[in-house]
Amino acid sequence: MQMIHDFSVHGDFAQAAIGYPVEESACHDLVDLISKRSRAKTASIGVPHPTVRLTLLAPTTFMNASGKSVGRFFSQHRWRLKRNPLSLNFQDELLVISDEVSLPYGTIRFKSRGSSGGQNGVKDIIKCIGTDRFARLKIGVGAPHWFTNGNTGPPSQFPLDKYVLSRFNSNEQDRLCDLLKYIEEVLRVYVHRGLQQATTVANGMDLGAYLKKFGGKR
Repeated sequence: MQMIHDFSVHGDFAQAAIGYPVEESACHDLVDLISKRSRAKTASIGVPHPTVRLTLLAPTTFMNASGKSVGRFFSQHRWRLKRNPLSLNFQDELLVISDEVSLPYGTIRFKSRGSSGGQNGVKDIIKCIGTDRFARLKIGVGAPHWFTNGNTGPPSQFPLDKYVLSRFNSNEQDRLCDLLKYIEEVLRVYVHRGLQQATTVANGMDLGAYLKKFGGKR
């Protein structure tokens, strides 16, 4: 199993650099699930993948050239992705973690495969490895006011390049540790129970719902 992100952005805690602390947090403890019922079920019958082998890849290229690093890794290690990212087997698996301006801050979503959706790092990975058959974890960095009154994303002609390279505002900075904890919990589900269950969990709650249920602590 492979977990990667597609960022190489200078500066600490720029919005597009959120993949780095996610990986650092997730690699310490990937053993449990978010819901209490799922934890009880795990305790009684276990999980599909109680032990996994992970490789965390942080490309040193800029984001738009992320595919070069990923392609080189695939070539050196002779990786072959499984045909269906949703299947629960032990074939090589790739998870790309990226920022997503079309999701509000505190929201995350999985995607099993498909086009880049305009994300240049993902686009380059697809180009360099020759397939879109890999999962993605999209971390929302969009401004909350973009998603009010029926709006579904940033205004047209908005300078997104400057936005994603800017720092989080003070409120977002204050919530960042909780966001990373929430992402870590969802990644545990992905690692041990697979993409389908992780998608269900991510679709069922955002950061606000997670904090309301768990208070940021477990």
